[in-house]
Amino acid sequence: MFKRVKILYFIAWLIFAIFFLVEFTLRVSPSVMTSSLMQAFSIKAQGIGIITASYYIAYVLMQLPAGHLLDRYNLTKVMVVAAAIIALGCAIFAEAHSYSLAIVARFIMGAGAAFILLGCLKAISLYFKPKRHGLYVGLTGMLCAVGGVQGQTLLAYLVKQTGWHNTILIMMVIILLIMAAIWFCTPRHDPKHLETHAPVLDTLRKYLVNANYLRLVIFAGLLNSPIVAFAGLWAVPYFSITEHTTNFAASTITAWVWVGQIPGYLLINWLSDYIRARRIMMFSAALASIAMLYILFAGIHSLTALSIAMFTLGFFCSANYLAFTQICKMCDTRESGILNSIAVIINIGIGTIMQIVIGILANHTIAHAHLVHGHSLSNAQLNKLLIMLPIGLLLAVIVASRTHFQCTAR
Repeated sequence: MFKRVKILYFIAWLIFAIFFLVEFTLRVSPSVMTSSLMQAFSIKAQGIGIITASYYIAYVLMQLPAGHLLDRYNLTKVMVVAAAIIALGCAIFAEAHSYSLAIVARFIMGAGAAFILLGCLKAISLYFKPKRHGLYVGLTGMLCAVGGVQGQTLLAYLVKQTGWHNTILIMMVIILLIMAAIWFCTPRHDPKHLETHAPVLDTLRKYLVNANYLRLVIFAGLLNSPIVAFAGLWAVPYFSITEHTTNFAASTITAWVWVGQIPGYLLINWLSDYIRARRIMMFSAALASIAMLYILFAGIHSLTALSIAMFTLGFFCSANYLAFTQICKMCDTRESGILNSIAVIINIGIGTIMQIVIGILANHTIAHAHLVHGHSLSNAQLNKLLIMLPIGLLLAVIVASRTHFQCTAR
């Protein structure tokens, strides 16, 4: 009986993790249908940026409400509603004939997507012992990275073969199938369920003055900043300029950061079940900073060497998920949703702020010059703009050195 329950819990987590993979693929989908969307809605690059941003705006705004709802209500029911919201957004987006409706549809998708990672983390805290949290958080992150690497390729193929309308409808059908799997294959009653629920304000008061919790979320944001700010936006134009190469070659170099995260998420978080998290955090942040400094200042024009450096950067930056692992271990199950939601906001927020600051500084360095359009900036100027990234990683080393956690494996 006990083994059967463990298998059911594993299946439930796996369904949520696959949902996260699909959601991440949907999140980045505009990147492989940019020209099609521009033509369909008669917009330019700025319009695509707004469509993409609407997803992230809703995603961030809904984090705290999503965390609270996951703490308050049954996980299965909340995730079914989240899947229905995303499917509705897909249906509206696929049939949208106006730019404004497309923005609304992506906003709806982002609102539903806010529940998915938090739901995976909630399942881990509910279904598994603390000594296995690192393994399952790592597997969740690994599936997300696989979605980032393979998802765009598969979507690009679907867009080419069936068009962007049908591609989004196919994604909607997949999400509806996942919704059905969640309803029929996951527990209707949460284990460790308590009739009383931790008040949100009491939880926030308790942990927002907890030094270890604050260090964890700040560490996550600092370590993830090169992924969000560099790989997510500036890496392709940076390599195009500094290496005098094509956008395709620069994109190939950049893609290695996502490849590096696939084994990184799994191995680093799994090790945290057996080795003190503080040591892994310091080691990962230090090596990530070395990789970032190498990319910026080594002056090596070997595309192979840069690809290896980007792989290394991605591998060690995946230690940002240690924050989620440790939050699941340190807090009451009833509080994990709201606490992880704050971690997600900081995890994305610090890199997003750096991304914006780099753009502002670039505009001030050379008026009307943009990295994505012209080669007006020298290599030295580019490196000065991006120096905040290795500095942030070195700060992550300091922050990690001040955390104190015990190994939970027995």
